[in-house]
Amino acid sequence: AIATIGCAEAILVATWRLAGMVAREQIFDERAVPLVTLMVRSAGLATVLVGAVAVHAIVVEGLGPITVPLTLLGGTVAAGASTVILVVLRGLLRAAVQHKAELDEVV
Repeated sequence: AIATIGCAEAILVATWRLAGMVAREQIFDERAVPLVTLMVRSAGLATVLVGAVAVHAIVVEGLGPITVPLTLLGGTVAAGASTVILVVLRGLLRAAVQHKAELDEVV
């Protein structure tokens, strides 16, 4: 749980820094890509951690009422979906950075 919270905090800090870049109109800069990569890796690690806890709780511990395993599986799906969305957004940011560089050369 502590490691998952650490992943969430890393994502929040990266989001905060990206919001600052948006305010300064520097979001389509190469410096934004590592921040989004940090977010992707943190979300991926959180997905693995929540999934491991879900498997352990369901298979090893056999935790009772059905709501506990369903909640853990739902958390795993939610974290995985967030990771996939961040991967897509990172690809879009890379393309935007490349297009901005090309447009800067033209102008």
